[in-house]
Amino acid sequence: MTATHDEVTAAPVGRRTFLKTASAAAGLAATGLEGILAAGRAPAYAQGTRLNIVRWVDFIPACDVELKRQAGEASKALGAEVVFEFINANDIQPRITAAMQSGAGPDIMHMLHGASIYIAAKRGQDKIKDEKGEPLVRDIQHARLPAGPAGSWSYHTAFAHGVMKYTKNPKLAKDFLKWMHGKEQYGKWFQVAEGFSIGSTKSWEQNSLWTTIDEPMKGFKTAADNSRVIGFAGPPSARATEVYTKYVIIDMYAKGVQGTKAEDSVKWAASELGKIYS
Repeated sequence: MTATHDEVTAAPVGRRTFLKTASAAAGLAATGLEGILAAGRAPAYAQGTRLNIVRWVDFIPACDVELKRQAGEASKALGAEVVFEFINANDIQPRITAAMQSGAGPDIMHMLHGASIYIAAKRGQDKIKDEKGEPLVRDIQHARLPAGPAGSWSYHTAFAHGVMKYTKNPKLAKDFLKWMHGKEQYGKWFQVAEGFSIGSTKSWEQNSLWTTIDEPMKGFKTAADNSRVIGFAGPPSARATEVYTKYVIIDMYAKGVQGTKAEDSVKWAASELGKIYS
């Protein structure tokens, strides 16, 4: 219950009490990432503290190399061992489910969806080729979806890191995510991804990267401004994500392509959505 202004009364505060309170407040203000930077030394986490992070095996291998490098820097900055584990993208969801059901596992889990082939094709031109034996990268382009009556809207892969409720190191996990998404650290990863990892604020649209990358990638500069998350026009939620992970909409189209009447395909999808949202 929250007290109203009339219910709160002021009591006299002595000089010594005031100084103790002010000192405690200053100590609290110095916690978190800001305190770490201000103090110039790592926080005093328990000796042997380890932070485990599970992520997908990136389709841009250099991104994983950069994160492994940053793990060492993070370990020094935070005073705790930071360890990345990279697993197949299709194994992420089962791993999350198992961790939640058992109440044990990695401290941070990578939440993701199916992500592009351009960078892989560019860096593997000797292996990834078209039917004529030419590098496939030459045939790849990116563009906004055609506009309809309400405009042009699209879904771009949403990446997130979830701090698991069972973790014994919630503060360390949050401090790491703040550190990882700092301008300096994220900026290095942003450069390695060559446009695929779009910054979450418009300031990243001004990054010098966009003047140097390949023409097919430049459209990603403003890709975030017409994006809609899973569940739109409703809120993003566990149910909306379940619809996505069960491929309900994809299977609806697949049934139509395979010969099911369009009306029946839609009825099937509506039934599946009803089961999830009921």
